[in-house]
Amino acid sequence: MIQYPTIDIILATYNGERFLRAQVQSILNQTYPHWRLIMRDDNSTDRTPDIIRGYIEKYPDKMEEIVDSGTNIGVCRNFAKLLERSTADYTMFCDQDDIWMPMKIALTLKKMLTMEGANGKDVPLLVYTDMKVVDDNLSVVADSFWRNQAFNPEIGKSLNRFLVSNVATGCTVMINKRLRILSLPIPREALMHDWWVGLLSAALGKNAYLSDATVLYRQHDANVVGAKWDVSIKTIFKKMLNFNKLKNINRDHLMKTQQQAAIFASRYEKLLSPGDYEKIMVYTKLNTMSFTRKRFNIIRYGFWWAGFIRSAVMFMII
Repeated sequence: MIQYPTIDIILATYNGERFLRAQVQSILNQTYPHWRLIMRDDNSTDRTPDIIRGYIEKYPDKMEEIVDSGTNIGVCRNFAKLLERSTADYTMFCDQDDIWMPMKIALTLKKMLTMEGANGKDVPLLVYTDMKVVDDNLSVVADSFWRNQAFNPEIGKSLNRFLVSNVATGCTVMINKRLRILSLPIPREALMHDWWVGLLSAALGKNAYLSDATVLYRQHDANVVGAKWDVSIKTIFKKMLNFNKLKNINRDHLMKTQQQAAIFASRYEKLLSPGDYEKIMVYTKLNTMSFTRKRFNIIRYGFWWAGFIRSAVMFMII
C-alpha cells in the first residue's frame, strides 16, 4: 500500500467572512488530496466562526478547529498555536483572504521531497514560492509579487538577509517536520511566524524557492501584511522628502529585528556555527555602533534587504 506524505494546512482567521469561503474552496480544489485543514479563529466579531463550524460539519475527516479561551492573541500567536497542533509530515501556512492555485500543494511538495532526497529528513527544510498580486475582486495587479516588490529570492534566502527581512511569505511556505519541531515554541519576540521559521531554515537547515506563482495574493484594506512597498522613483523621492519619518521607520524596524535576532541566538546558540553566531550578535548591536562602524559591519556581513532600493535607503539613513 502506497503511503502518501501527509500535509497539515494551518489557517488563522480573524473577521474573515468576506473571503474565507473562497479560500477554503481553493484548498478543496487542490490536485493533491492528502491534507488536513486546521483552523483557529482569533475571536472574530463577524460570522467567521459560523463559517468554520459549517465546513467542519461538512468535512469532519478533512478539517478541524482549535477552540480555546476566545481571546484575541494576534496573527503570529494564532499561527504559533496552530503550528503546535500540527503533526503531519509537512505543514503549510494559509491566510484567510487569498486563493490557492490548484497545483500549489503538489508543486511545493515535489520541491520539498527533492530537497529531502538531497539533504535528508533530519535537516530543517523550507520551500516558498512567488505569488500573483490581486485586488479585492481577484483582478491581477502584478504577475509576480517578487518583481512587484523588487525582491530577489536568490539573494534573500541567506541568513544575513533573513536577519533584515523576510522573503518567504507565509502563505506560500511549506516546512518539514524537523523544522516544525525545532521552531517551537515560537517566542513573543518573533515578528511573524513565517519569518521565524525562515530564520531557522537559513541558519540551521536549507530553504529553496519556486518561481511559480502558487497563490493569488489578495490586497485589501484589512491586510495585516501585504504588497505595500511602492518601488517607483516617484514614490521613493516622496518618501525621502519626509526624511525624519523614513528614518524613524527604518530604525524601528532595526530595533524589532534585533530583538528577534537576540532571542534567536539565545535559543539556538549551541546549534549555530561560530561564524553564524558571531554574525547574529553583531547584528543585534548595530544600533549601538557609530555611524561609520555601523555601515562597515553592514557591508562586511551583508546585512541587506533582498532588493537594491530598500538596501540603499537603509544604508543611507539607518
